[in-house]
Amino acid sequence: MPGIHIQDTKVEIMKIKLTTVVAASFIFILHQAALAAPTAPQASDETNIAGDQLEGQKSALTLKGNPPKKPGVKPGVKPQPKPPVHNPKPPVVNPKPPVHNPKPPVHNPKPPVHNPKPPVNHPKPPVFNHPTQPTTPGNHGNGTQLPRPRPPQNYSYSHNHAPVQQIHQNNHHVVMPRPHYGHNNQPFNLRPSAHAPHSTVINLTINNVSIINQIHGIQSNYWSPYSYHWYSNSGVNFCHYYDSSYHWYGFNSGGSIFWTRYYNNRFWWYDPYWHRWVYYYGGSWWWQSPSNATVIYIYVNNSYYNYGTGSGGMVLQPVNEPAPYVPPADYEPVTDPAPVADADPNEVLYYSDDGTRMAQVYGDRRTAALYDLTEEDTDGGAKYLNHLGVGVTEVRFKNDQEGKVANILVLWETAEGGKEFTLLDANGCQPGQAPTGPEQPVDDTGVVILPQLNSMDGVDTRNLGKLFDGSR
Repeated sequence: MPGIHIQDTKVEIMKIKLTTVVAASFIFILHQAALAAPTAPQASDETNIAGDQLEGQKSALTLKGNPPKKPGVKPGVKPQPKPPVHNPKPPVVNPKPPVHNPKPPVHNPKPPVHNPKPPVNHPKPPVFNHPTQPTTPGNHGNGTQLPRPRPPQNYSYSHNHAPVQQIHQNNHHVVMPRPHYGHNNQPFNLRPSAHAPHSTVINLTINNVSIINQIHGIQSNYWSPYSYHWYSNSGVNFCHYYDSSYHWYGFNSGGSIFWTRYYNNRFWWYDPYWHRWVYYYGGSWWWQSPSNATVIYIYVNNSYYNYGTGSGGMVLQPVNEPAPYVPPADYEPVTDPAPVADADPNEVLYYSDDGTRMAQVYGDRRTAALYDLTEEDTDGGAKYLNHLGVGVTEVRFKNDQEGKVANILVLWETAEGGKEFTLLDANGCQPGQAPTGPEQPVDDTGVVILPQLNSMDGVDTRNLGKLFDGSR
């Protein structure tokens, strides 16, 4: 019957399992005994067979889910832990893209080495050598940085109750004194000087207070005309001569004798090239036109400059005419040519009130250059500072509260006739600009680059002059 057959099958399966368990227990007991017993030199065939059966049973147990015991571990003995296996996992790298925040490079440029040179092939502006001491207390040598003429005086009247115009009469027939003997009673052979003496001779003679005081005493006495008298003062030997109208004083001027008249509280020197009398005042020689008291010239380096006042300083313009006369043969030096100013009708010199700056405008293009009057170049002239541009019509100086130059205003006229201006500092530069050389900067096309200009269209230049008149 099918039911009986199934029951028999179950019984058989149970028998097989029981047999397997018994066999496994027996094999386990044998295995434990073998581990505890000493190892025999040779195993019997039965033992080998049993061992093979035992291994087979172990495999069967392993297949049924009972893992075998670890070999070499005795019962009751705690196994020694093995050192940990070091198999570090590589780190997980998830690189982020770099943040690009570049910093701008630090730019600290060094200023260019600037060794400017003055304009080429053009005469340098005159530098005034101021006297080391006043000629007479309270009268001469007013101590100002710039030479100032004596206030214009009407030639029709003088404090000596004689017309000053008289000194300008017979200018074409002036005869210099000629003493026969010198201070040492030796024959006197020095000839009159054809040029005004330089500052060194001036400071030792007519700018020497002691000598001036002695001259005042000499002229207060009565003198027979046409007589010569020698004096010594401060190591200087000088001669006095009275021609019945004027008192003459002669000083050694290095190879020649410098003759001067002292008249109307002034020293006068006769210019044989122009046949005119110039007077000494404030460290400079001046000539006032006999026909127009407002026309005044300053005599510098054997040349005449028309003197005028400007905004924040003085303005000089050279006389571009050759000297009309040649000194007589008895003058010294006779070989010197007549002093002639440079024939440049456009040249104008602008001096600041404090005597530290001078702007020179010259040439057909009216080029302007700035000089520092407080320093000298290698040639002994004023130090060149900066190129101010071309087309310049006027330069004005603005002074600070201490009277020093604070700014320079340069007025221009363009080729189209427009008027412009630019404001510079005391060195002729705009803020952040380095001084430029005398060569005018040009662009790629060769066009001259001018400083930043400001148009004057619609600007009342009269008001501009009032706002920038050099006042504090």
